[in-house]
Amino acid sequence: MARGPLRVGLIGLGAIGRSVVQLAREHADGEIAIVGALVRDPGRPRAAAGPPIVASLDALLEARPEIVVEAGGHAALLAHGPGVLRAGRD
Repeated sequence: MARGPLRVGLIGLGAIGRSVVQLAREHADGEIAIVGALVRDPGRPRAAAGPPIVASLDALLEARPEIVVEAGGHAALLAHGPGVLRAGRD
């Protein structure tokens, strides 16, 4: 049974988050789909080729990620980690 790419959500899109996106594109193109990135300032200009930007954890979870990668630091983990786990996402 063929399965689609792994659906990944990001918390944070700073240096680490951008590196995750770049690595996924370079080494796992077609195997990983970044379905959204939860950021602190969604109005800030970003590269057009980046993942969809969301302003809330609910919006990120609506994109149906299979897993969520924390790339925003300790404060982001504290703020959003419990909600990710309550939603049943790794």
